Amino acid sequence: MQQKNHKSIAANLTYSLLDTYNIDYIKCNTSLFFNPIIKSQNAEYMEFSFRKNILGHTLKDNNGITITINSNLDQNRKNFTIAHEIGHLLLHINNDLMFDTESTIFDDNHATKSILEIEANQFAANLLLPDKVLKNQILSSYSMTAIKNTSKVSGQMIYWRIVNFLKDNYDLSEDISRKISNDYVSRIRNCEIKSSLLYQLIHDLSFSNKKVLLNEYAV
Repeated sequence: MQQKNHKSIAANLTYSLLDTYNIDYIKCNTSLFFNPIIKSQNAEYMEFSFRKNILGHTLKDNNGITITINSNLDQNRKNFTIAHEIGHLLLHINNDLMFDTESTIFDDNHATKSILEIEANQFAANLLLPDKVLKNQILSSYSMTAIKNTSKVSGQMIYWRIVNFLKDNYDLSEDISRKISNDYVSRIRNCEIKSSLLYQLIHDLSFSNKKVLLNEYAV
């Protein structure tokens, strides 16, 4: 499955649910929809106290399909893990899936991950914080803390979601995308967001003004 396809599947699923329940995009909390999504695939959800490094698992056997999540995870990490397992459920259910651990989900080094884990991570990020939601939150001057509290996601996920949003939508290098993301997350108060380059990039600026802004980060 091509990268943009599984990202768009995740994003469009969230948009559809937000529209169905008439929820403003800036108030998106996809975790509210986990159970309906799982049930729609005739799957079951359960939690179990796994040892610390095991986060979750999706299993298909003669009894059906079950997503099992480590009950000891904090809520934001649990939300990402559930979204990751929903990615496996929708994209990879006919593949042999292993237990998901700290390294398969939260290790930032792609070289250590299989393509299935990379796809499930990208699916999860776009399910929890798709482009339109992220853009609306930034344009509403949401700080990282405000996004965390609203969308129930971790700071680590927001940081990397911004990096990949910039790479996908503005064709920026990872280095520049990280600098812009670092600049955004350093702004603690909502009133500081409008002066961030991230806000200025996605606001209605002319192409020439965006080019000037980007050149400042290219050095």
